[in-house]
Amino acid sequence: MNIDIDTIIKETKYPLLLLLNIYNNPNIKDKDKLRVTKLYFIHHIELLVEYNILDLNDLNNDPLTKTFIHDVYNIIGRQLIIIQSIKKFKNMYKNIRFWKMNIEEMIEHLYKLNDQLLCIFDGTKSNYFFHLRISNITNKNHNNIDEIVSRLKKAYDLFKYSFFEENNIIIVSYSDFIHLEFKEMVIYVEYIFNKLKKILDEYIYYFTIYNYHRRNLYNILYSDNNINIDIDINVSSDIEEDDINYININ
Repeated sequence: MNIDIDTIIKETKYPLLLLLNIYNNPNIKDKDKLRVTKLYFIHHIELLVEYNILDLNDLNNDPLTKTFIHDVYNIIGRQLIIIQSIKKFKNMYKNIRFWKMNIEEMIEHLYKLNDQLLCIFDGTKSNYFFHLRISNITNKNHNNIDEIVSRLKKAYDLFKYSFFEENNIIIVSYSDFIHLEFKEMVIYVEYIFNKLKKILDEYIYYFTIYNYHRRNLYNILYSDNNINIDIDINVSSDIEEDDINYININ
């Protein structure tokens, strides 16, 4: 019986049992099992992240399919590790618009955030940052203090309180700050810049690497999915599914 395997896999109520039937069918070639497996990861990725499909069949006689499954789980495993860091970022960065963006837009936003931080501390054109420029100033006058406070406030407004709190960044009140020695003020400015820059660089890396793995997963799943095989789709038992909402391949 010639069937639309994509539709069958997408709509089956018994995905694991159907897949077991396919893997155990000696008339289905390794290359077609590979293509079926791709469709399974496309349509039932939550289920296949929850359950290792190699537990259904070791596929030792189907090396293409087995290697593909190992490769996919390797990518997904790396994504799941990175997602733990991204979830931490969600707790600290409360920009609602940001979390409605797709991953490419998020990365672009983070780079713009980095540019804004550099702009606040005079680092857009060189590494001669604001705190380095004022480090040689010896007189503590109102103009210098006002300039420092203004830049610190801009940095605070850019990231918000939750970002500082979640990252244990020390916040000094205005009344305490103005009573610091000027040298201590400069040290604090440098501390704030270095902390924010390091954290931002770290999460730009996480989001970029996550997107790299996401695109790799998308590419290997959506390549060469032309399938034309006969399979037995009779099933007689129910399979329980648990949803997990970690991996996005689209």
